[in-house]
Order: sequence, then structure tokens, then C-alpha cells
Amino acid sequence: MIRLTLAGLLTVAALGVSAVAAKDPVEACDHAKTRTAEQHGKTITIVVTGEHPTTGWKTWLKKVKGDAMPPEFSLTHQKPEGKESEVVTPFEVKEKFDTERALETIVVLDHSGRHEVKVTQAPK
Repeated sequence: MIRLTLAGLLTVAALGVSAVAAKDPVEACDHAKTRTAEQHGKTITIVVTGEHPTTGWKTWLKKVKGDAMPPEFSLTHQKPEGKESEVVTPFEVKEKFDTERALETIVVLDHSGRHEVKVTQAPK
């Protein structure tokens, strides 16, 4: 039996994944600890950090298709295949994108739902 929380359903819907595809090895990440965004001129850099429970995880941060405002990004990961070491492993993923205007927030979607992240404006 597959159980999805409301946050999980919202994330699955936002990521464009059907409930039938829930066995896909790539899933919404549930190991994020921090989410930050900083704008330098026209470029915004998003950084997400966290810890995976073992070695061997792969983690991605990608823009969700569409023109949502504020822009939305999905945080996904893939569990290790085969043997992994029982060592807590920190991760950091970054994504950059250009925009013509100053943004106040961006959105990161992960296993625990929708996170509005304040965009810090870098000093000029």
C-alpha cells in the first residue's frame, strides 16, 4: 500500500509525477535542512543543503516547467543502488537562473511541501 500525505500529494502534483509512477527511483527529497536564494544583478542562485542517511545518494534541484511567479524549483533525490556506507553524508545543490527583475521570493518543492524562500539582494 502506498500512503501519501497532503504535502506529498501537492509535491507529486507540482513535480508533474503521477501516483502510478511512485515506484520511480527518483523521488521528492526529504533530507533538506536549509534553502537560500541570493540575487546578483540578473542572476539568482538557489542553494539547498541537507544530510542523507548514507553515502551514494544523488540530489537535484530543477526548475518546474511553466511560468509560475514566484518561480518554482523541485528538489529530488535518488536512493543509492547496491551497498552504501552507514555514514551521514552532507549535500549541497545549487541552481542558477536569470531574471529581468528583482524577486522577493522563489519556491522550493520537496517531500515536506512548498517552501517560500526569501531572495536576498546582494550588495552592489
